[in-house]
Amino acid sequence: MIAAQFSYLPNDATPAEIIAAKFDEDGSDVKFRRKPLRSLPDSFAIPVAHTYTELYQIKGRRWANLYLLDVQDELAELGVPLAANDDDLNARAKDLSQRCARLRDTAPSEEAGLYGIRYLLQERFNLHPALLNEPLQSVPVTVSVTVGGTVTGTDKKGMTVTGALNRLCDEYWWRRTLRNVYVRNVEGYAVSTGLVHRNGYIYVSDESYKFIQQQSQRNIRTLKNTFAVNESTGEEVSLYELAEKSQANPKLRRGELMVRIRGFEEASKELGHEAMFYTITCPSRMHRYKSRVDAKGNIKTYLNTKYDKTTPREAQKYLSKLWAQIRAQLAREGIYVYGFRVVEPHHDGTPHWHLLLFVSPNQSNRLTEVLREYALKADPDERGAAEHRFKAEKIDPAKGSATGYIAKYIAKGLDGYGMDVDLYNEDAKQSAKRIAAWARTWGIRQYQQIGGPPVGIYREMRRLKKAELSPDMQAIWEAADKGDWKTFMALMGGPLGKRKEMPVQLAKVWSDKPNRYREPSGNQIIGIECGTVVVPTRLEQWSITFKGKREVIKPIPLVQNMLGQSAAESLGDSAGGVRGFLAPLEFC
Repeated sequence: MIAAQFSYLPNDATPAEIIAAKFDEDGSDVKFRRKPLRSLPDSFAIPVAHTYTELYQIKGRRWANLYLLDVQDELAELGVPLAANDDDLNARAKDLSQRCARLRDTAPSEEAGLYGIRYLLQERFNLHPALLNEPLQSVPVTVSVTVGGTVTGTDKKGMTVTGALNRLCDEYWWRRTLRNVYVRNVEGYAVSTGLVHRNGYIYVSDESYKFIQQQSQRNIRTLKNTFAVNESTGEEVSLYELAEKSQANPKLRRGELMVRIRGFEEASKELGHEAMFYTITCPSRMHRYKSRVDAKGNIKTYLNTKYDKTTPREAQKYLSKLWAQIRAQLAREGIYVYGFRVVEPHHDGTPHWHLLLFVSPNQSNRLTEVLREYALKADPDERGAAEHRFKAEKIDPAKGSATGYIAKYIAKGLDGYGMDVDLYNEDAKQSAKRIAAWARTWGIRQYQQIGGPPVGIYREMRRLKKAELSPDMQAIWEAADKGDWKTFMALMGGPLGKRKEMPVQLAKVWSDKPNRYREPSGNQIIGIECGTVVVPTRLEQWSITFKGKREVIKPIPLVQNMLGQSAAESLGDSAGGVRGFLAPLEFC
């Protein structure tokens, strides 16, 4: 029941509406406040309502209402309402796909149809799908694909107009797109309004975190009811079992990352290289919050008035561009490095990078100089830039290994293994879940190998159990099979070897089989090749079938390798095994 002093409020008034009515005398603004407050999830609307009442008390009714008008204008610019639920998104996806299909079918040409769709989406719905910004080809631009020195087909480069139209007219493509737009709109609003910080929603808002968790639960239910069926033997394995035995499992992913990092460190010792650890942070204007240590040593957090509304995704692009510039400068100076990069969020969601790099001792000082120069290139004179934007540390083997040094950064973003609390004194395991949700929300790749052979070849080698191989390939296979990344890397040309010159490459063939969007499937990995010798690793034919209550998904043939392995081991350990199975099911 609504209190007597708020009797003018409707019976279905939200908590935010009740809070905003605190200083009302006659309830004349109830209708005005209803639209902006109901356009927000309660977790966002309540802080907005509190801000409204504070402004009302300090500056008066006019300033409070102007604030709500600004909120309303901000929300109007969003292509997807922040208060939407999954049913709303699905309904919008169906509507948009049908609208796009009508425009395509009535247009005199595909180019005209695409133009009409672009105008509709941008002008009427304020939606800007990334594919509309990509260079589209009228027909596929192709290059030759070879296996063992033999041309097997051609590979298309770039999306065609037809492919773009088929996506825009596909309901399930729109479901995925709208869910990404929605969660990034929600999180962008949470960050810009100052709700994400160490004393509020740390790393990611609760609204986005819950959305990602619900999405994960939905995917798990789908995986448990979806099965890979061997066309030859009839063997049946649920995709959930496969996912648990693949890199989708945080424990297995962490294990493989640590194996590769340890291999890099062991190789660096043999080569006499040094281990350097760097941290690069974004300029102050990209952070929603600032922190200071008071006289008592307590950390005080406050809103950054110079914040320019950079989202974490945009901040990540800034760091990626910075790294590309650094790599180019290092190449010009003949400085070559290898190692790993880890991306972490600050408490307010802004990303920063940790780099574990191995380098020749006579080049380590110059490497540090180059990284510092570029890290401070933007806004170099801002207060605290030299102290906080770039940090460098030479790892002393006498005090601990480089692998051990970076292990905590790997665990922090995966499962919190071996940690009790994080940097902000939060439960490490819960923080790991929030960091994973943060990365998924913004589409940020948390871990990346720098230098060394492609991990795809390593994983493809591990799919083989026993086969007749050439002596060169046999030694490489044995190293991969044992999980010996150092030896595998040495046989492949070393940590600084050029990938095109490595003795073993992935073998691919071209497939004209149409995908969901009626385009050729393109290159399909079939195994590994060494010179003109090709060893198949994916021989068995599998199909996908759904056994839940919903409509059965049509079988999708996939070529995978058994060679003595169980389906779970083979498909789970493949470079694209589980992901390949998930592609047609994602976001259904």
